[in-house]
Amino acid sequence: SDEEVRRSEEIVRLLLNSAAEAIYGLDCNGRCTFCNNSFLRLMSYDSEKELIGKNVHDLIHHTKVDGSEYPFEECVAHRGFIEGKQTHSENEMFWRKDGSSFYAECWSHPILQNDEVTGAVVTFLDITKRREALQELHNSEELYRSLIENIDLGITLIDKDHTIIMTNSAQGRMFGRDVHSFKG
Repeated sequence: SDEEVRRSEEIVRLLLNSAAEAIYGLDCNGRCTFCNNSFLRLMSYDSEKELIGKNVHDLIHHTKVDGSEYPFEECVAHRGFIEGKQTHSENEMFWRKDGSSFYAECWSHPILQNDEVTGAVVTFLDITKRREALQELHNSEELYRSLIENIDLGITLIDKDHTIIMTNSAQGRMFGRDVHSFKG
């Protein structure tokens, strides 16, 4: 009955809007078929009406992380259409309505009807803070390695099984051996 269909659609909408991840749907031409509240909030849109029927790739996903153009044919979501399977990327750049951008991890799941791909459901997360934390960790490791390598004291790091993990050049010079022969 119409009431059962309406109730089912209402339940689906409630589930979509309770998800923390941003979620949107696409038809095979890349046009938005739906989006959830997390998408609207993260992307700075006021209403789903601003997106329905519009090419989502052109609106939010048109540029790669390196700043170059990102053709729809190369897009993670489009690959899902072509391959008919889930795709995933941890290195995407998404653009908000106000022109600001963020790093995103996204998944695209094809929508199959009668064994035919008719669109995709795309979910994504803002991973900017995660990337910043990883960069800070990398910078800290580089500083640590530089300090260890450039100090005049011989330093060898050994794990709990007494296996040499790392040694610096000064330690190698003390023993008259190539540093690389000390690295485990």
